[in-house]
Amino acid sequence: MTLVKKVTGNLKDIISEKGVFQMMPFIFFLTFLGILYIGFNYRLEKTQKTINKITSELRELDTEYLETQTQINALTRQSEIIEKVTPFGLQELTESPKVIIKR
Repeated sequence: MTLVKKVTGNLKDIISEKGVFQMMPFIFFLTFLGILYIGFNYRLEKTQKTINKITSELRELDTEYLETQTQINALTRQSEIIEKVTPFGLQELTESPKVIIKR
């Protein structure tokens, strides 16, 4: 028997009704793997969109943090504080404070 006859004979067995029914578990398995693959890809795309959204929000919050930090640094400079407390009659100390010792 030649190789062509063997392949043709095996192909006829696979294509026949009996062969198709024997292959059903394998076909179901391949179908299950295909559905699983599609589901994982959908989940991956959804997760990637969420990651991109959170990354964008993080950049915005980081920028806002830096702006706020810059404003706080500007407002807490010694010269700014002196300007703001002068109307209340407070003055900057020119000599170091004295230490009170309890005995």
